[in-house]
This record gives sequence, C-alpha cells and structure tokens, in this order.
Amino acid sequence: MIRFLAVLLFAGVVFADELKFENVRLVQSKLGQKRQEAKLVPGEEFWALYDIRGLKYDGIHASVKVSFKVAGPDGKVVLDQKGDEQAGDDIFAAHVMYGYLQIPFGPDSDLGKYKITLQVEDLLAKKTADTQIDVEVVKGDLGLLNARWSNDEAGENEHGPAMTEGEAPNLFCKIAGLSGKDGKGGVEVSFCVLDAAGKEVAKLEKMIDAEVGVGADAVPLHITVHFTHVGQFQVKVVVKDKVAGTETSTTLPVQVTSASR
Repeated sequence: MIRFLAVLLFAGVVFADELKFENVRLVQSKLGQKRQEAKLVPGEEFWALYDIRGLKYDGIHASVKVSFKVAGPDGKVVLDQKGDEQAGDDIFAAHVMYGYLQIPFGPDSDLGKYKITLQVEDLLAKKTADTQIDVEVVKGDLGLLNARWSNDEAGENEHGPAMTEGEAPNLFCKIAGLSGKDGKGGVEVSFCVLDAAGKEVAKLEKMIDAEVGVGADAVPLHITVHFTHVGQFQVKVVVKDKVAGTETSTTLPVQVTSASR
C-alpha cells in the first residue's frame, strides 16, 4: 500500500513555440537542498521543482491545469490526481512558470521503482505536454529525512537559508529507521555550528536524551536555533540510536545578515 498527499503550486507565465517542462530537479523540500539521488525510504516526502515553457497567454494571463499520475512497482497506477484550472500571470515578464510537486510516501509504501508522470494542459492553446520522473523506494536505515528550516515546530511553514541576526527558526526533520523493543527506543541528539572556514563556533552535546515511541512512522524532530552573529554557517545535527548504537547526521547551510540593514 501507499498513501499520498500531493500539492501543486505555480506562478508566472511564458510564451514560446513548444509547450514543455524544463529544469526538473529533485530537492529535499520546497526551499531545500538538492537531492543527490532519486531514492526515498518509506515515510519520506518526495519533492520536485520544475519550469514550464511554451504557454500561450492573453495579454499577461494564461490558463493551465497541471496533473500527475504515480505508477507503482507493478506498473499499476496508485494515484491519479487531476489538476484544477489555474491562472498564471507573467507580471514580471519572466517568461517561465515555476512549480513544485510534493508527494509524501507513506510508511507502508511498497519497496521498488515508481514512475511519476507530470502533465500540463494549456487551456488557451489547447495543448498538452508531459514529463516523467523515476524514483525508487528503498529499505531505510537510520536517517534524517527532509531536513529544512521552518518558522514553526511542525515544519510546515518553511524558511529559506537566509536569516536576519536575532532570528530563531526551527531546524525540522524526521528520524527514520530507529531500533526499539516493545515499541520503545531511545535517541541522543547533539548539534554544532561551523563558520565559513569550518571552525566550530558553538556546540551542544546530548541536548536531547530521551525515550521515544518507535513504530512505522518516522519520529519528528525540531531544534530551535538562535542566530546572534552575522556570517555564513553550517548547522550540523547528529542523532544516535541508543538501542542499536548507530548514529546519523545532516547539515543545513545558513546565511545571517545584520538586522540593522
């Protein structure tokens, strides 16, 4: 089985001869880092960004529908989502429509290769175009999923890596692959901050040392980080599975500018 929730969003428009998707790229989140490979573990969110070129428009207005299908490892369609009619305005003469696709793969997702077909329909030109994205769901070891900066503890209101001195965003991710006994496990969480030269400027060992419930779902984690100095930094989070004795880490970049600017 696989459970999906998908979100499509786009703004901006283009005019060209051929309707097509361009610059499709896989990322960790809407504003996140590039995903190095098209592999996910059950319970992880799939994100893709894309551009659409070749739309016909009336003045600065275009009318489109963006839909997608997901075929599972056996080739059968497990999700078929039709898009609603959307208006796109080329108010900045950017000549491109930007969009993103979000599909959380449920913790009970079947392992194997999935094929995502993304389609755009230009309602003014009466044309369609599509593109395909291949992704594989693999058995997961201990890992931190979909790490991102967020303005809230649930990771829903995403914040980019550019911060202002004095801000205190949340580093949000999900811990997958924890070991446990009778539904219980334990984690230790530490973090450190590195400057542009790679020098450690702040460190907090075992800021979290707790028992957690272990089940099919990944365990959410958020850490509030107060940025009090200007500069370019890397924030590294290390999570240890106390039952298995293994650990994993993730690193997020941040650029802090002066609040007086």
